[in-house]
Amino acid sequence: MARRRKRKVAAKRKPKRRRTLYERLKDYPLPPLPPEQAQAFKEIAGQTRAAQARAVVYNTELLDRMLAAEVSGRAPAPAPKKKRRKKRPPGRPPDYEYDKMERVAEDYIQAHGLPGTASLLMEKVEDGCNAAQPRITVPGDTQFKQFVRAIHRRHKRRRLAQGRKVEK
Repeated sequence: MARRRKRKVAAKRKPKRRRTLYERLKDYPLPPLPPEQAQAFKEIAGQTRAAQARAVVYNTELLDRMLAAEVSGRAPAPAPKKKRRKKRPPGRPPDYEYDKMERVAEDYIQAHGLPGTASLLMEKVEDGCNAAQPRITVPGDTQFKQFVRAIHRRHKRRRLAQGRKVEK
């Protein structure tokens, strides 16, 4: 048996590590802090690590925007707006012609017999409704499944009560 050669896999490049805010701030000399901000930082230093982290994360976003504005000479960008959900059109749901759909199902069962599964009957009824002139609108999958399953179950029980087998 011949041994297969191992293929050389190209080494994946490591993504460049984004410099932290503190590393970026080292490059820009900042004026001394006003006394109230210096006091706030002293208070943060006396807190637990979790509280310090929350304070730093909250202030980091503000400092990032201020730093970007200072470097570029522009005003800081506004915070991104939340996307609004699309509103659905008002009105009542459409009326479906269940009696016509039931007639299509009955006609199919009379002509071809009862299919073995409700999903097969569902496909046939949907095809029949699409082929009908004028076209019969069919509801969404969930409503349509419930409707066709009821018809299939009713016919299956009738056949079993009469002693006939259900076709597959």
